[in-house]
Amino acid sequence: MLFGALAALAAACGTPPKSDLFARNDFSGGEANGGGGGAAAAGKASGGKASGGTSGGDPLAAAACEQACAGFGKCNDSSICVITCDAARPCTDRVDCPEGIGCQVVCEGPPGVCSSGVDCTKATSCLVNCTTEGSCTGKVSCGASAGSCEVRCKGKGSCQNEIACDAGNCDLHCEGVDSCSGKVGCGEATDKCKVECEGTGSCKNEIVSDSPDTNVICSPNTCAGLISCEGALCNLKCAAPSCSGGACCKATQCTLPVGVENTCD
Repeated sequence: MLFGALAALAAACGTPPKSDLFARNDFSGGEANGGGGGAAAAGKASGGKASGGTSGGDPLAAAACEQACAGFGKCNDSSICVITCDAARPCTDRVDCPEGIGCQVVCEGPPGVCSSGVDCTKATSCLVNCTTEGSCTGKVSCGASAGSCEVRCKGKGSCQNEIACDAGNCDLHCEGVDSCSGKVGCGEATDKCKVECEGTGSCKNEIVSDSPDTNVICSPNTCAGLISCEGALCNLKCAAPSCSGGACCKATQCTLPVGVENTCD
């Protein structure tokens, strides 16, 4: 009689689904899981909406971001590690993005913020914003592990050192006055390389691309250095007066504006 009562009680309570058990094991606690990660995983397992920690969406990605980003920055809702350098934290040492996740670096403090550069060579995606005057005076690097890399040098005199991109897609913008004074380049592992020099006096040094698909756009009074490209396609657009340093195109197909001579022909 006692055995029958216990069996009835077990049937009424039910056995937790296997997926719920795994969810509890994977996201049951620990600071690296973003606090609410356990609730998010359990909600997903039972058909609810996942919304744990500081990152939404896939709880696995959120937990991975929280763990990798700890000590670097904070994860956003897209499970991207966001590192903010400002007056309170000027990042005078080199900013190193964590390995294996997307990384966003915001340099928005006083002149000299991010002065030792940004290393995004191990992240899966890179977005570097140098928004204020004199920001990002050190080298900015994106590695081949990144599917995409976007660098925006918005502040006056920002990005004074080299910008080196080996990501799958490189989108490099020199928007501030006198920005991008160092070499700007894309490697041969880059599928598509776009360099846009917009701020007056920007891109004073050479622009070099070994990508199979290169587009360089120069606004008036920009691109004073030599522009060199290889690969399959190289397209150069120069709004006069610009591109005073000329071009060396070794690509299979070169599209150069009128008045810009190919010095490598």
